[in-house]
Amino acid sequence: MNKQKGLSVELERSMNLQVHIMTFEEALRNASVIDRLDDKRRIKLYDVLSWNNDMSKSFYKKLLTISEKIRDPIVNQEVLDLLKQMKEFQEKFTVSIGKEKQEDFHYESLDDNLRNYLINYAVQAREKLKIDNSKVETKLILESIERKMRKDD
Repeated sequence: MNKQKGLSVELERSMNLQVHIMTFEEALRNASVIDRLDDKRRIKLYDVLSWNNDMSKSFYKKLLTISEKIRDPIVNQEVLDLLKQMKEFQEKFTVSIGKEKQEDFHYESLDDNLRNYLINYAVQAREKLKIDNSKVETKLILESIERKMRKDD
């Protein structure tokens, strides 16, 4: 009888663990959904940054065209100085954003790979527990049959 109680306790513990793993697995799947939404947000952000870059170039060209029409040399020089500052800033900004995007892609890839690994690991652990539970259940059933047969004798 003690052996059966031990097996029952082991089965209960194992089934509880299986439920925890399933909860963990589901949380990781939810994290994947959130990550896909974040990926869409990131694409929109990069599109906005690209749009900003395109518009800055357009404004720069327009100002350059306007500066060629300015007759006052002092005002013209001020506009040219401003254009130079704008161009320098845009170049630095573009390099900085490029580095940030590179890091973002790198960390996003690491995050995706880790989450997928954990999901697969949880699935494997849950399946292993299921198999182990079946073995314990089989033992319990066989022992129960054996006890009944001894009682009947």
